[in-house]
Amino acid sequence: MGILLFFSFLVIPTIFTNGYMLRIMKYSFEGSKELPPFNGWLNMFVDGLKVIIVNIIYISIPAIITAVITITIVMGMLFNGSRPDFSQLYTTFLSVLLIVGIIIMTVPLLIQPDGFTSHS
Repeated sequence: MGILLFFSFLVIPTIFTNGYMLRIMKYSFEGSKELPPFNGWLNMFVDGLKVIIVNIIYISIPAIITAVITITIVMGMLFNGSRPDFSQLYTTFLSVLLIVGIIIMTVPLLIQPDGFTSHS
């Protein structure tokens, strides 16, 4: 497991790591205080893919909401009659994107299965 975690910046080890972390959570919910066996590589790989798909869904929905809100605010700035210069528009766009993104994406990051340790 340590070797997989060391190479978890690569895709395949990340899938196995996420699969094993899910297995650890399942065992914990069942009341076990021992680590689950490190076998069943195919099941661990499939479970890891499922975790990655769930992480993508958790992040994509708030990312889309953030993009829509940010684009709406910036388009409102463009079409309100005044002509802001590019640097002001760019700075405002990035500021709004950052603030709205942090607010909207905090909840999914807190409730995703493996918290902030996702490598996907």
